Amino acid sequence: MEVLYTVADGAASWTDYFARFLPPTLLGNVIGGVSLVAAINHAQLVSGQDKTGEGR
Repeated sequence: MEVLYTVADGAASWTDYFARFLPPTLLGNVIGGVSLVAAINHAQLVSGQDKTGEGR
């Protein structure tokens, strides 16, 4: 949000926003979101298995 404020205030341009801020933020959110969902799904899968290691 701070970057959008600087763009609205005129301290940064839209080019700065789209070229320097958006790509790393988007990439970080995608990696973090996928990792979080994968960890939660893995935990659910593991907790549903019986002691022999079979899920059925």
